[in-house]
Amino acid sequence: MTTTNFQPPKNAEQLLKDRYFQDGEDWSGLCRRVAHWAAQISEEPKKDEEFFYSLMVQGKMLPNTPMLVNAGVNEKGCAAACFHLRPQDNIESILDVRAKAIMILKFGGGVGFDLSAIRPEGFPIASTHKFSCGPIRVMVDYNCAGNLITQAGIRKAALLASLRIDHPDIVKFIKAKRNLKELQNFNISVSFTDSFMKKLQGSSKKPHVVYWSGDQYNILPNGEPILRRDRGPKGVLSVGDVWKLYCESNSLNGDPGALFLDTVNKNNPLISSLNDTNNPFYLHGCNPCGELSLEHLGICLLASVDLAKFVQDGSF
Repeated sequence: MTTTNFQPPKNAEQLLKDRYFQDGEDWSGLCRRVAHWAAQISEEPKKDEEFFYSLMVQGKMLPNTPMLVNAGVNEKGCAAACFHLRPQDNIESILDVRAKAIMILKFGGGVGFDLSAIRPEGFPIASTHKFSCGPIRVMVDYNCAGNLITQAGIRKAALLASLRIDHPDIVKFIKAKRNLKELQNFNISVSFTDSFMKKLQGSSKKPHVVYWSGDQYNILPNGEPILRRDRGPKGVLSVGDVWKLYCESNSLNGDPGALFLDTVNKNNPLISSLNDTNNPFYLHGCNPCGELSLEHLGICLLASVDLAKFVQDGSF
């Protein structure tokens, strides 16, 4: 296949030198190293290496950072960029997820967390007779963990957090990155449901209802949840108010983003329905690349080679 080499602009060339090139490597050499490594799982490695190389060297397709850094360099580095971890509502799970995230970052991956299973801030914990720190403080702790280590030693930690729109701490989450100092390693996204979007269209002035442990709550103007049955005459945030707060925060600094949770799962072929939330393949948020394993790594690489064939067939 005839190729016309893509020439990275000066700023990209400097970034490549700082982060991606191995000793004595240039743009063509990087493309060759990655293509050779990726094609080893193919049934026709030489053919697919040349095609993968031609796509890269022409600037038509570029793999993620972990693959550019680790492919063909050592056997410890990660080739997948996105991993999804979901801490449960207990300290053991929260700390276990923290430890796993640090190891994923060490080998080059980024981590997304769905925090919706963590009880709201200030809610009681029966085992210790104390109160929950809530998902926002867990996110701050994970941000601190991200400061301990860089991704594969080349860049700051890439972390993402999501929270459902019907979680009682959703307003606190929406406003969390208005103070950027504590969460500089994070992008955040609100997981919107179809139910919320329908209410926004048809009944936006009604109180926004959130849920925890079988109870229904409204949200006070200060962001604190209050049981619906205890609200009395107190003013609470409407569906439209919550949407307005979301839009304001998004316009300030681009966060939170939006994840349309039901839309994602309607197109998820691995679950039976939107109620199949206990299925391990239900997508609660973030990117579902799984855990760090050779099996998942192989799937990611096969996807890269299949994409190359898809492009070659002229269907892309």
